[in-house]
Amino acid sequence: MSTTETVDEEAEARRKELAAKGMTLAWWAATEPDAPAVISTAGRRTFRELNQRANRLARALRARGLGAGDAVALICSNRPEFAEVVYATQRTGMRLTPINWHLTGGEAAYIAADCGAKALVASADLAEVAEGAGRGAAGCDTLLVVGGEIAGFESYEDALERESGEDIDDPVPGGTMLYTSGTTGRPKGVHRSQSPVSASASVNLGGYHPGTGQLHLCTGQIGICGHRE
Repeated sequence: MSTTETVDEEAEARRKELAAKGMTLAWWAATEPDAPAVISTAGRRTFRELNQRANRLARALRARGLGAGDAVALICSNRPEFAEVVYATQRTGMRLTPINWHLTGGEAAYIAADCGAKALVASADLAEVAEGAGRGAAGCDTLLVVGGEIAGFESYEDALERESGEDIDDPVPGGTMLYTSGTTGRPKGVHRSQSPVSASASVNLGGYHPGTGQLHLCTGQIGICGHRE
């Protein structure tokens, strides 16, 4: 076996190890730190920046009492912070529920309460829906706002600023709880944990390969779960 083959096998093993712990992004941050991970009208992130901010958010949520198995709700427009919340929950064993911004405050409150959210992250442009969700979710004591202010919400940026961006030492793969459109009544939550098999399959983040400069165009609206007809 050549030295190159040995290095390739070691790199692949490391990628799978990180993926199984919900840390695929950390591999990309180490491999292509300055490559663009998110490009949007609301901001840009390199892989290094996205990974660091996911670590900061992970620590901020833990500092506020959340841990593996706890639920985080997300009401957010298309912006980099959406991805940060996804990657933070994936590496801390938390259960993420994105809530569709088309819903009313009352409908969002039902989902936030039903999923057992202990934290809610929302963007300021969706204040009405976010306020309704926050009021309706008993036990949701952590409220973070992105891109502005919402009464009663803590600044997302301030929460991240106080934390380290270094990779967390004890990553745990997280999961999601997505909601149906509720065609037979109330929306129904479907909990999906991240298994080692699915984690290994997602190592390449949609088939990207390092060093190629590949980009992916996302033409759909983020957060369609729970869409009302």
